[in-house]
Amino acid sequence: NRMNWGVVGGHIPILFGSSYIGNDGQSILNLRQRIYIDQVEGLASYAFTSTRRLEGSVGATRYGFDYELDTFRFDPLTGFVTRNRQQLNDEEPDAQYFATTGLALVSDFSFFGFTSPVRGGRSRFEVVPHVGTERFIRVQADWRRYLQFSPVTLAVRGLHVGNYGAEETSNSLFTREYLGYANSQGFVRGYSFSSFDDIGECTPTAEGICAEQARLLGTRMALASV
Repeated sequence: NRMNWGVVGGHIPILFGSSYIGNDGQSILNLRQRIYIDQVEGLASYAFTSTRRLEGSVGATRYGFDYELDTFRFDPLTGFVTRNRQQLNDEEPDAQYFATTGLALVSDFSFFGFTSPVRGGRSRFEVVPHVGTERFIRVQADWRRYLQFSPVTLAVRGLHVGNYGAEETSNSLFTREYLGYANSQGFVRGYSFSSFDDIGECTPTAEGICAEQARLLGTRMALASV
């Protein structure tokens, strides 16, 4: 029927690791940093037509953190390697909590070729308030059109993502957008984590960060492409 609904629940562990040599030159330290994402969400959508629908959601999410350090030390006298595991509870960030409710108008009347749409259009206009550790409203407006002049298609796109109510100077990963990630939702390709590593590519600011990279960061972003 026109109404569809569902429930999503998950416990997602994400692991980051790094290793380095200790100051004594005879030990290796392995640092493991885990993020646990616990989430439950109810979803519903109502179809007005075969190409347009209204989506709604209500959910809650918790981000937990766990840090631990393994120290492997080689004893040159005995030839044995010992391991000492330490929980870094004092260095773990506090857990982050969010309750969300969202509403979106979605349209899709595109026709796909082998790898991408060749004509038609798609759009998504969404508002998602976040309440909890931080309070902000995430707004997304994504509009795309595909104009076919056989055998060529001209694609036009406009995209805006804004975390309204977030502090402008915030370094929060929940409210900060980075225009350069190639794996983000349709953001600019070409920038990666190593794009600014070479000497001469960065102009240091008073805070000691790369000015060229900082210009790609913000609580709101917009782009257009043809």
